[in-house]
Amino acid sequence: MQFCEHCRVSVAGSHRRCPLCQGPLTGEPAPQEDVFPVLAEQRHQLRLFLRLGAFGTIAAALICLAVNFMFPTEVWWAGFVTAGLASVWLLVVIALRKRHNIPKTILWLVVLGGLLGLFWDRCTGWHGWGFSYVIPILCSGAMLALMILPRLLRLRLSDYLFYLAIDILFGSLPVVFYLTGALDGVLFPSLICVCISALSLSAVLVFQGRELIGEISRRMHL
Repeated sequence: MQFCEHCRVSVAGSHRRCPLCQGPLTGEPAPQEDVFPVLAEQRHQLRLFLRLGAFGTIAAALICLAVNFMFPTEVWWAGFVTAGLASVWLLVVIALRKRHNIPKTILWLVVLGGLLGLFWDRCTGWHGWGFSYVIPILCSGAMLALMILPRLLRLRLSDYLFYLAIDILFGSLPVVFYLTGALDGVLFPSLICVCISALSLSAVLVFQGRELIGEISRRMHL
């Protein structure tokens, strides 16, 4: 029986590619009627894990609210804890819904994570750490992932075009923040982000430059 490394499922029959993600299969095809892959208990285990996580989150939020109610302070900190847990679950839900398209997953997480960082910065007094730290760190992590994942998952060359556009976008954000004065004197995270962007772009152009130019010409009908 064949196996899909990306979906982590066994595929019966004589498929050449995985019916779920269209990725390459390993192993020998079985001489039997084609059927959809057997997911076994993987999906059940994921649902159980999510349910346990949701229950633990609700319990933690209720405990914090009860403690804050019994011992009131000037700041209603339990509300921040509850909203923070809700923000984490929002990112988890987005990651799960977009898990079959890795570039979209990374893009959604960076956008939502950056917006949540700015929102929490605004709620805590607008100290500027959303622009100075959260967004550059998220962009740097996303670009590192975009440099590593194509090799690990053996993605198609055409996907490099999407990675290239994301790298340019992520690398330009700290420059825009610096020019508009939003960084408030904190430059190290933004400088690292710009350097990673330049390095990733250089790697794509040096090692896949000719193929990339051919792909751009094909897409632009040049």
